[in-house]
Amino acid sequence: METRLSRYILLLILLVAIGLLVHEEKNSGSGLTPSQKAVELFLANRYKAGLFCREKGWDFCEQWADYPRSRFSRVNAALPHESREVNLTDLQPNEIVQGHTSYNDSQALPIDIELHGSPVNSSAVCNKPIPKAVKQDKGKQQIYSWTDENGQVHFTDDARQGDEHDLSLTTYQDAEYSFELAVKSTGSRLPLAFKDKITAAIKKVSEIYEMYLPPSGVAPVSVDLTLATTKSSYQSLQSQYASSLGPSQGFYVAQYNMAAVWHRSDKQAYQTSVHESVHVINAGLFGPTPRWFNEGLAEYFEGIRMSGYAAKIPPREWKRVFSGKSVSLDTLFRAKQETWAGSQQTLLYSQSHSLVHFLMSTPKGKITMKALLANLVETRCAPSDYVSVLNTYPGGLTRLQADWVSWMNSERYRTQSF
Repeated sequence: METRLSRYILLLILLVAIGLLVHEEKNSGSGLTPSQKAVELFLANRYKAGLFCREKGWDFCEQWADYPRSRFSRVNAALPHESREVNLTDLQPNEIVQGHTSYNDSQALPIDIELHGSPVNSSAVCNKPIPKAVKQDKGKQQIYSWTDENGQVHFTDDARQGDEHDLSLTTYQDAEYSFELAVKSTGSRLPLAFKDKITAAIKKVSEIYEMYLPPSGVAPVSVDLTLATTKSSYQSLQSQYASSLGPSQGFYVAQYNMAAVWHRSDKQAYQTSVHESVHVINAGLFGPTPRWFNEGLAEYFEGIRMSGYAAKIPPREWKRVFSGKSVSLDTLFRAKQETWAGSQQTLLYSQSHSLVHFLMSTPKGKITMKALLANLVETRCAPSDYVSVLNTYPGGLTRLQADWVSWMNSERYRTQSF
């Protein structure tokens, strides 16, 4: 009897729910059928549940926040009356940024504050000379020297000239990319397995950089990462190196090739360590960089997942993230410091991340990203006309934006494997 009564009650609830959906459909003008409306309601509630799970740190359901909130979500390009061409003459490249509050796509409250390179720190990085003599590696191009009758020393890479001159093999080689990483802790010791995990991830990030960098003329980079295992030990680091910084869980100081992270949980410390280390790498390689570039790469790499020596970098659900919003290269490139610190911050971070993932993962995007990195290496610590470089994308900036938006709307983003 009790089972039959429960069924009647459940049937009554379902009938009421269907009736409400039909009533709403008739009065909403949305054009959705009751079944479509029910699906939309389910997707929206699943997304909200995912946000709650992510906030609580529940791994089994936090991925629901990455699923679409609607079957009909769509990313919008700039409106027809908005400029879709970027004026190449009045953008200010390589503006030095001071600091910002970092937001997570799924949260409405700030989760982190980072300290960015001040003019003093950036100047110190840029004043470091790039070594021109490095150890000759086997298999690299050999450089020889010989002295003429007037005592003048000459250099050549042609060993056949040994028949004419008395050649000596030198250790000279055009500067190539090199990377050093030191990971240490303060407060207490880190578990060895966790330290190894972070070390492997950051070294893999460096290897991926090398795939996109030019073969020579690149400044060597080092990262000194310190993880504070207690709040007091982190505050001590912050007081010493970033006294003007407010409540935070990570910062970097380019002047000292330093990144500092408060280890609150393994997952948080892992992502923040990679994020801050990328900022240090960018400062060492290029000096001051455009904000979208610096943040886009940091957001892109912080999601790296290691499996042995292999790595995967997953995308976010960009179509969901930008559902109903307009994305514009023009707006992203022109955003000022106060805009990055204001209400548009979450959107700017997400656009930067998405654009970098697009450039790093698509055939035409990879070519453009390599050209951009080569330009930033060549103009290290000097103004870079990065917009002109991006305009070399086949079809120019207009096509770049169109392809980027189409890539998101058609959900062609995929996890990258390295």
